[in-house]
Formats: sequence, structure tokens, C-alpha cells
Amino acid sequence: MWRQVVSGNIPEGVELIGFDHKWVNADFNPEGLRVCFFNDGEWISAYWNDYQDTYQNSNDVPFLYRPMPASPKGILALCPVCGEDLDPSVMSGKIKVNEKPKKKQIRSTKEMSEPEKIRTEYRNRKVC
Repeated sequence: MWRQVVSGNIPEGVELIGFDHKWVNADFNPEGLRVCFFNDGEWISAYWNDYQDTYQNSNDVPFLYRPMPASPKGILALCPVCGEDLDPSVMSGKIKVNEKPKKKQIRSTKEMSEPEKIRTEYRNRKVC
């Protein structure tokens, strides 16, 4: 939820997303958003400087702000071939994407636990 900047009502010491109409730039910031930080009564925001190919800090005060969203939960990795989420049960077995089963490890799927079956199917798949 977007909130208007009102002194005394801003969380200190956490990253925020800030918005201001003055920050809109058709080429580099069409949404007018910046990563912001409020601490000791001062705003710090980062904006892209195309002439130097880098982000720079500014003390511009946003018109609106909101908390940074939480990071996604349960996504451990993406498949480098197709870009889809890798199954967490596969990743929990610490299986590397390019790992191939060794001859000694091949067993009948009847002898395997469910996570082992999933990992084996993943390793032996032909296409993502």
C-alpha cells in the first residue's frame, strides 16, 4: 500500500520503494520509482545516471513510498535450460543440474524413496 510522506510516520532503517512525478523519465525510469532509505530524518534514493552507466544517490524526498515486497519463498533455483523453477525436492537433494547418475547408483525405482524417484526422473529427463 502506498503511503504519503508524513514526518514521524516513516519506518527508519529499512529499504523502501519511493515514487515521485519528478522522477519519471521516459527512457530510464518510466514508472518514476526508486529504491529509497530513510534514516536519521534524511531520505536517500538511488537513480540511474546514463552518462556514467551507474546508479547515484540523491536526497530527493519521494511523494509516496511503500515497503519493499518480501522475497519469494520456496524458489531455490531456475533451470538454466528452460528458465522454469526447479522442483525444491530435487534441489534439497543437492543435485547439480548437469550431474549424471553413476552406474553404481542406478537402482530399480521400486527400491527408491519418493524424493530419490523425483531426483532420478529429473536427472534422466531428455528435455526441460
